[in-house]
Amino acid sequence: MISGASVARPLALSGAPYERGYQQAALDRATGPAVFNAVVNRVAEARPALDHASDFLSAQWAFTAAHAPGQLEQIRGIAEGFGLKVGDLFAYLHLSTIEDGEELVSTEEDGCSVLACDTHDDGPVLAKNRDYRGEHVALQRVFLESDPSWGGRRVLSIGSLGSPGAFSSGMNSDGLALADTRIGWKRPVVGWLRYLLMNEILIRVGTVAEALAFIKSQPHVGGGSLLLADAAGNMAAIELASDRVFVDSLEQAGIARTNHFLDPELKADQTRSNQDDNSSKSKGRLERINHWLNSMRSETCTPENIAHLLASHVSDNQSALCRHGEENGSLTISTTLFACKSRKLYFCPGNPCVEHWRTYAF
Repeated sequence: MISGASVARPLALSGAPYERGYQQAALDRATGPAVFNAVVNRVAEARPALDHASDFLSAQWAFTAAHAPGQLEQIRGIAEGFGLKVGDLFAYLHLSTIEDGEELVSTEEDGCSVLACDTHDDGPVLAKNRDYRGEHVALQRVFLESDPSWGGRRVLSIGSLGSPGAFSSGMNSDGLALADTRIGWKRPVVGWLRYLLMNEILIRVGTVAEALAFIKSQPHVGGGSLLLADAAGNMAAIELASDRVFVDSLEQAGIARTNHFLDPELKADQTRSNQDDNSSKSKGRLERINHWLNSMRSETCTPENIAHLLASHVSDNQSALCRHGEENGSLTISTTLFACKSRKLYFCPGNPCVEHWRTYAF
């Protein structure tokens, strides 16, 4: 597994936000048609919901222009590079939020499993199984971004061509790492979209404490969770609602999240009920990870062992963490481990039970 990983190079994007966005297409021209089709087809399928949410999208555009103009410029650059209408790309990024608000629950479980724990030699490690639509296998990339306005800070992230930077997870050169999980939210309001929030955190701050302060000070669309870890060993999980955030930073062996809220006050407004089959799978994956974390010590909690956990299938009535898409349209398209202290990324671009691992660095 990780012990045999090969050294790889990320897709380097540099310059102002528009330039970094445009470079996605300029540096990866062969994938342009796939990106164009993924966005256009998804937007066309969701047109009735988008038309109903036109006022919300207009307000979101104004919010993003006021609070994150650089993010909006990057979206403009991505859209122009791939020949897309910028409004369509902006809507595409908000589609899951809009569908959640309309209670149009997909039969897919675009889920993800994330965990963070302290290791003996590599320091804090934040890991994620990215469970997503299969079309993103071809679009998935490791990005390394830099911008003169960041004061030397750089961002290494896992995302998809056609979307800004850390569309799934990322780590900056300070050693602050983060990853999200999807949790549908019925009451979205105008505020930070989670995908853009993740990029902004990695650009702005270098510690978990600074990230929490920023998150708590901002309005949020709502939905999903974020897991954070930094080079000093701090870890926290944040569940995002539109009117509050729930922070879990207990002193424990590690911390994990899947695709349901743990905060009792947020559960009532998540899109999936406790009786939903996918909700049960989410709970099963979280139980398996927490059992593993509670059995680990720092000497045995290693990147290799974390990789083995995330590659695991159904065993002894425990839920599978590596998913192959047999039951629905979502599958594990990658596994990511960020070593915060050494600033290394261990990355598997596919099912972690079979694919070869790669390492990336700043």
